[in-house]
Amino acid sequence: MKSILLLFISCCLAGQTGEPGVVPVPQEYTFLRGLINVREGGLQVQSFLPEDKSISLILNEINNLSGGGTLKKKNGKKLILGLFQKDKTFEAICRTNNIKEDRRLGDEGYALNIGRNNIIIAANSPRGIFYGLQTLKQLVRGSSKGTIECVSITDFPSLKYRAVMDDVSRGPLPTLDFVKYQIRRLAEMKINMFLQYTEHIVKTKQHPEFAPEDGSYTMEELKELSDYASLYHITFVGGFQSFGHFNNILMTPRYAHLGESGTLISPVFPESYSFLKDIYSEMIPAFDSPFFHIDCDETFDLGKGASKQLVDSIGYENVYLNHILKLNDIVKHFGKRSMVWGDILLKYPQLIEKLPKDMVIGTWTYDELDSFDDFILPFTQAGLDVFVTPGVLNSYRLFPNLPQAVNNIRGFARDGKKNDAAGILTTVWDDGGSAFFNNDWYGVSFAADQSWNTREGGIDNFEHRLSSGIYASEGKDLMTALHTLDRIKNYLPTDDFTDRVFFEKIVPEPGKQSRILLSDWENVRAAAVRAAAQLTDSSQQQYGADRDAVLFTAKLYQWLADKRLILFRASERYKTSERLVSEKPFEARNAVAEVLSLIDSLSVQEEIIRNEYEQMWLQENHTYALDKITQKFDGEIETLNDIHRRVFSSLRQFDSGGGILPIAEVRLDIALLPGKYFCEWLMTNPIPAAGVLSSVDYLSAMGGELHAVPKVSEEHRYDSTTYRWRRVVSEYPDVVNLGEIFKGNADRSVVYAFATIESAADRSASVLAGCAGGIEVICNGKSIFKTAEQGKFTEDQFSFLLPLVKGKNNVMLKIRSAEGDFKFSFRLPDANVRNKKNRYKIIEN
Repeated sequence: MKSILLLFISCCLAGQTGEPGVVPVPQEYTFLRGLINVREGGLQVQSFLPEDKSISLILNEINNLSGGGTLKKKNGKKLILGLFQKDKTFEAICRTNNIKEDRRLGDEGYALNIGRNNIIIAANSPRGIFYGLQTLKQLVRGSSKGTIECVSITDFPSLKYRAVMDDVSRGPLPTLDFVKYQIRRLAEMKINMFLQYTEHIVKTKQHPEFAPEDGSYTMEELKELSDYASLYHITFVGGFQSFGHFNNILMTPRYAHLGESGTLISPVFPESYSFLKDIYSEMIPAFDSPFFHIDCDETFDLGKGASKQLVDSIGYENVYLNHILKLNDIVKHFGKRSMVWGDILLKYPQLIEKLPKDMVIGTWTYDELDSFDDFILPFTQAGLDVFVTPGVLNSYRLFPNLPQAVNNIRGFARDGKKNDAAGILTTVWDDGGSAFFNNDWYGVSFAADQSWNTREGGIDNFEHRLSSGIYASEGKDLMTALHTLDRIKNYLPTDDFTDRVFFEKIVPEPGKQSRILLSDWENVRAAAVRAAAQLTDSSQQQYGADRDAVLFTAKLYQWLADKRLILFRASERYKTSERLVSEKPFEARNAVAEVLSLIDSLSVQEEIIRNEYEQMWLQENHTYALDKITQKFDGEIETLNDIHRRVFSSLRQFDSGGGILPIAEVRLDIALLPGKYFCEWLMTNPIPAAGVLSSVDYLSAMGGELHAVPKVSEEHRYDSTTYRWRRVVSEYPDVVNLGEIFKGNADRSVVYAFATIESAADRSASVLAGCAGGIEVICNGKSIFKTAEQGKFTEDQFSFLLPLVKGKNNVMLKIRSAEGDFKFSFRLPDANVRNKKNRYKIIEN
């Protein structure tokens, strides 16, 4: 391969950080005296390699950074590529330039020497040359005026396997083009393995029924992606969720009989294994990988249905073990090694020694811990290959918690290297389906940095290198905006970027009143506007879609703030018109007209945001599942249009000589909330209750209501009926309306609601609660408060003290329905509270 490249490059940020401006940072580097200018005369490639398509691809990428140019041979600096011990001439060039073979390089390492007159890349394999060129490409991308600082680099990976997994089964399903884009970007950061978390979005020939028509991959498409990934030295690993999280498939009539309580494929039916073998037989050959991921995590329903007798006989853990061993045998039949999640195995550590040594474990936690040894050592000490598995989480969120991801990734990578993990698998989860992958690249890039070089390094240095080598930015505009945007998660109403705030019900139904929490929304808006302004006139030259995703998120939060602030202003103006209608009718009419203008502006903004969201989605994903979000937008737009129609009717009535309509009739009776209410709980379905509230313990099968600590999807039985715990999120910001949630099936019944409250110290927390039918509050195994049926619901009706201990506190509410009024409310008025799902935390001031 002999070609000439003209490189147009920009000023490297290495001088600002003391590190080469690339991600990941090289293991060893020494800056040399001098600079090389490759614009004047370009570069002449001298290759001692056999023809290699991957090398050609990366050379073309380097050349295309500047859009090509006039090729010059006579004056060009040389780019010399070769393998150690393969060519005498190349060996002589290496000796002359003091480039020595290093046993640490292995198959992926490389030596890169940038001198004043030439650039030399040497390695043991073409893959090493490929990674050396990726480093060079980033140095080219991050430089200006044709100048690169001379440097000598010796580089090799800390971990053998460096993987990223994208969740493609919770809503957004990336297009083939976007997956190829992901592959190219991951390759330039030396990621060598890519996975997709897969449930129901594969269309096989034997079982095509469960795959969505507009949201699935065929085996031919997966093979195309696998082949494409191999061009970039990435192994595309197949996988299929094979135990829990099976609800999407079980909803298809043909497969419903295989289920166990709706979310798990039952291990007692031979047809379950025939089905899984059919899927494996088509999926596994589509991937050029030594592994196949069977998942098998979070098996909440095991033993709750058809497998109950088997679980009671041999134990939950042995049923689980037998299942994954059967799947492992199927995978081995197709010549692959099975990968499995480690959460159940850590819960039953006696199983670990019984696992075949060729199984690969993905041990995961997404918390920020001082040590991750407890997640790694049980497996490595048993002689198993382990992938440490941190995460970039979008689970029911609009934006990832990047500081949490950074700390989780850094610690897991560090302890994985220390404890001889085979690799690191960074997962990107999309539960809820409203987030965009282009907001995840910061976290994914940090994972790539730590996967290749696990040494401790400053985040500021990482961001300089990311700005330079990846984004071709002379400044840190995107990094600054990300940090500004990240502050939004700390404000009260945003609850760490939860997507619940996305479509929170803030407009009342006709004739009703709603209450909204305005506290901190001005701060949210200010941060969002500031983040957007920081991206204006950005110098970023590469990957503008990342900037667009961050900018859209900032605009989205500005809109969420504007919506509440403007609606409340419209409500206040309408109340003003009600006060003035008799004494100052002209001013009253003007106030109503102003309300119309405010509502019109909201409707226009809502439609703009809706359309921009749709555009952002379609840039990454298939149309599948988009309507789950856009239908909510459309509903909000229709609500605003309904308010407009009602306010206009009020104005017409006024102009016809009558008074204006009552504020509740125009759906603007909006009041302020006094604080944050607990609106997310784990709950049971309603349990028929004939007696008084305290007469029966309906949780006796769970150890009693004083001591029960339920988990999502856990089941218990009472009076021959099975009840399931599920996560409930109120659409109202203050009231949990059980009558609406359970659709009228809750008359004369009891519902349990469970949450945890984390406190930094022992304290007595003031509680305000309300319930029409009677409520009992249990905290840490003690009944703290109990009231009889009230007949009518009133928020903040009862006050009492909740004795909290330092750490996590379990809070169980036992709520009795009242005739036609089944609601409750709960809050800590004197505490600054945040939550993730039903886990609440008191924030210290």
